[in-house]
Amino acid sequence: MTQSTPNPKKVEYITARKLAIIYGIDSKRVLKEYFEDNYCNIEFQVYNYLSSHLNIIRFLGH
Repeated sequence: MTQSTPNPKKVEYITARKLAIIYGIDSKRVLKEYFEDNYCNIEFQVYNYLSSHLNIIRFLGH
């Protein structure tokens, strides 16, 4: 799957939470913009641990 950089004018704001703001990029991807880098690192570790589970979304990178 080829990854493309999202066009900032086309992303859709979805919600803001304690750790991040979430934007919709397209019908299959979201972008989480973290308030601190450490939050991203912790979530990345969780995704790696749970990545084989069918109900867990894929982590595409940061």
